[in-house]
Amino acid sequence: MYGKLNRCDALVQNSGGDETADAEVDFSSDLQEFDSGVPVRRVGNVEVASLKRDGDECLRFITTSDSKQIVVNGKREDAGGPDPCALSDAAVDHAVTVLDQGPVPRRSAAWPADSLGRLDACTLLGPKALKRVPGLRPEPTDRGFANWTCSWASRDGEHAYAQLQFTQDNDLSDNGRPARIAGTTS
Repeated sequence: MYGKLNRCDALVQNSGGDETADAEVDFSSDLQEFDSGVPVRRVGNVEVASLKRDGDECLRFITTSDSKQIVVNGKREDAGGPDPCALSDAAVDHAVTVLDQGPVPRRSAAWPADSLGRLDACTLLGPKALKRVPGLRPEPTDRGFANWTCSWASRDGEHAYAQLQFTQDNDLSDNGRPARIAGTTS
């Protein structure tokens, strides 16, 4: 497992076990809007926007009836992988089928007591920490999906920016090593 807590990936591997493609699905509370050049179709109780393929990536956006968005990004990792738009469309078709059946059931099990999934990223940096970034507003400027991401910006939105985002990975071997931050292993 890797990526943000609001993300799920379906990986396509070749017979040797190497990843050839990925359908990345992100749940977002930021609603993307599109101009008339982007085809948008209604499917059941959702809308699907289909962007043109961009090299080896292909984006689709599902807008739910409660104004949330699911971003699907089909990515081909090598020439032997499937077409990224076909991958995105397959993921969208499945998601739309699930969404059309009514409310998505809540998790069957609660997050473990020590899970980041239970926390609100916006409560973890207090005023003292935020004051260390000159010009930064003390109140969040953006709360991500399920409060697992939080951003703060300067009043003009250009000179200072901080973001706290919960992510998960199998291990730190390719991204760094454990460190102690404010007395906590991180």
